Amino acid sequence: MGITSGTYANIPGAPATGDLYLLTDSFYTALYYNGASWDHFIHGKKVIPPVSGDFSWINQGTATISTVNGGVHLNVPTVGATTNTVLLVKAAPSTPYTVTAAIITTMLGANYFNSGLCFRGSASGKFVTAMLAFSTSGSIMCTKYNSPTSNAGDYVKLMSEQIAGAQLLWFRIEDDGTNRNSYYSCDGINFMQYHSVARADFITADQIGWLLATNNATSGVKSTLVHWSAA
Repeated sequence: MGITSGTYANIPGAPATGDLYLLTDSFYTALYYNGASWDHFIHGKKVIPPVSGDFSWINQGTATISTVNGGVHLNVPTVGATTNTVLLVKAAPSTPYTVTAAIITTMLGANYFNSGLCFRGSASGKFVTAMLAFSTSGSIMCTKYNSPTSNAGDYVKLMSEQIAGAQLLWFRIEDDGTNRNSYYSCDGINFMQYHSVARADFITADQIGWLLATNNATSGVKSTLVHWSAA
């Protein structure tokens, strides 16, 4: 086994099984070569890096993505004090399915910023979120949207300054064929369910994705998707 280090852009192209590569500029801490591909780790947990090309933009506007340091980094500049949600979506798997994601969000402690996962109905354009938000204080929320610029009200809002300050937060959404369920975790291992509703309530979801939103006159918001699994 060999151990080397360097940048994400210079991951060795011809490693040996068991090689370890320590990253100096990435959200991932280390890579382990399993004989066929590099396994990615963050905070000691094996993760699945997302592929930006698997997603389609909804309401992109001036938002941009970067994959230079690993993961998918999404930057949503401010467009003023109005609801503006940028989504990256893909077709939902057949039910039952579970989506798990790890997201690092950079937001101010000011109104209003959102970052997390979503169920979306492609026909109506409506979507439902499972997200970290700052609205007066930090919270975990499930919110309904008529469109990227129209909020239709909250299902649930859990206040927690500690959660809002987490550098890395895990979200999980699932459609079990009866209900849509939402979970969150601070360690990626122990998940807490915080919302459940009938699967056809408000939308008929045929898409899943992640989102980033700002409603602030002076600041945008940034997040990095470092893990994505859906099955």
